[in-house]
Amino acid sequence: MAVSCLDCVNSACCRLEVNISRDEYNKYKSLGMIDLFETFAEKKIRENPEFAPLKHVIDESTNDDDYAELKKGDDGYCLKLDRETMLCSIYDNRPSVCSWYTNDRCEEIRLICLQ
Repeated sequence: MAVSCLDCVNSACCRLEVNISRDEYNKYKSLGMIDLFETFAEKKIRENPEFAPLKHVIDESTNDDDYAELKKGDDGYCLKLDRETMLCSIYDNRPSVCSWYTNDRCEEIRLICLQ
């Protein structure tokens, strides 16, 4: 089934975990948009500040395919989801995983995300 984001009721997929690769992170960095993401190393240091001196080591050992995670707002939705329209505000520059998403499981995802 083709994705029809304009027909979405509650943007449930925008509550899912979105990981991006190191290459994609670098693309967002060049666009000045890295504040939307938290790298695995940054997350580990936020959780355990004593790891701060090891940031470079953690960063270098991070899997290139799951390098950073899209941040969420306090409501659990993607930071770039327009809360008034419930549409993506960076649709043309959204992460690859978002563009690959298919809505064949939307009803199931809505049930999971609304729990």
